[in-house]
Amino acid sequence: MNASINYNLFEKIKIQRPVNRIKFISLNCKNKNIVDIWCYDETWLIKQWTDLWLHWEIAKQAKNVIWIDTSSKIPDAWLKTWINSIIYRWELRTLDKKLLSKSDILIAGELIEHISNVGDFLSFIEMNAKWKKLIFSTPNATALHNVLLWLLWRESQHIDHVHIFSYKTLNTLCINAWFRNWKIVPYHVKFSEMILQSHGPKKVLLGFFEKTINCIEYIFPLLSWWLVVEIDI
Repeated sequence: MNASINYNLFEKIKIQRPVNRIKFISLNCKNKNIVDIWCYDETWLIKQWTDLWLHWEIAKQAKNVIWIDTSSKIPDAWLKTWINSIIYRWELRTLDKKLLSKSDILIAGELIEHISNVGDFLSFIEMNAKWKKLIFSTPNATALHNVLLWLLWRESQHIDHVHIFSYKTLNTLCINAWFRNWKIVPYHVKFSEMILQSHGPKKVLLGFFEKTINCIEYIFPLLSWWLVVEIDI
């Protein structure tokens, strides 16, 4: 818990430097039983079998992985994706609770901004399974691109997003959910899909642009593109 936040108007937020999202999450999964929800997106096939693919990095570190998504792009009700990992095309609520309760960590990447009632979602997690840790990530309301666009009277939000969270609002969310111990960590933006699909000068320019943004994020962590929350349940 971040006990240093007093919710004063001009208080300084003590936040750590941004991390690499894939390394941060995958190392947390080392030798653990994992459940990952909302894991399948449009970037899956682009990053597949590279070190930019979170799914693969988690599977390499974890003992066992259960992936859950409702995407119609998953060809069957279930699909074995690695020696120790299976992806199910099911709703979280339809899975066997005994199976879920044997897992150590629940991961929910870029999910809570899509959920109308985040409080109910967190309550469901707490009541229906005995995970030791919850890790979720979400776009940052005070990210650099948001700040710059606001100056131009514009806003960049996905049509499916019903929330956008800042560092303080995520902290409040954890307080209201009665979690006892958590930390909120910024992580660097990566233009992985664009870089993987680019060639020549365009690829070099995208790499330079990514490194430039990462330097700004390092100096001003609250401008980081995303935030990840690690909660001990």
